[in-house]
Amino acid sequence: MLKNKISKLLTLRKTINIIDASIFKLLQKRSFVVKQVGMLKKSAPSKIAFAREINIAKKINKTDFGLYNPIFMQKIWRELISASLYIEGGLRILIYKDFNLWELAKDHFSGGANLEMCEDIPFMLNELVSGKCECIVLPDFTDSPINWKDILIEEKYADININLKLPYFKEIKTFDNKQGFVLSLSKETMIL
Repeated sequence: MLKNKISKLLTLRKTINIIDASIFKLLQKRSFVVKQVGMLKKSAPSKIAFAREINIAKKINKTDFGLYNPIFMQKIWRELISASLYIEGGLRILIYKDFNLWELAKDHFSGGANLEMCEDIPFMLNELVSGKCECIVLPDFTDSPINWKDILIEEKYADININLKLPYFKEIKTFDNKQGFVLSLSKETMIL
């Protein structure tokens, strides 16, 4: 009886190893395509394709992964996107430092991005406009003493868009426990 279980376990593990080998080959092939995409995106205003990412995230939520939970598949996919952005040449993301946004940005952009804390919002916006960073992450609190949305109306910031509310599972509270949102700004034309 024990011999049968061990034999069955070894057979199942062998099957998993074969599946894993197929996945690894596909990832290797994908990495070479990603490198080509990165070379084409060098002249693009934004290396981040938020609209594409959102569409794929929606597909993942609708896909049957057998017994795997779509939430885990989203996390695996986010890591894959992060690794791909790194292959493409990496990203520089500026994060406003006073709102503990670091973990949220790290969760979303993961290891493929060079995350930097910054407290000077005009500097962050200028870095974005000049192409020295791909994205900035700012808080959006209704009664915030930080009034960065008023800065955006200046002509030199005309091509900056709020394009993504970062997904997160934990609440961020500040300013007398008022709940806020975390927004990502880039030069991509899509606005959400």
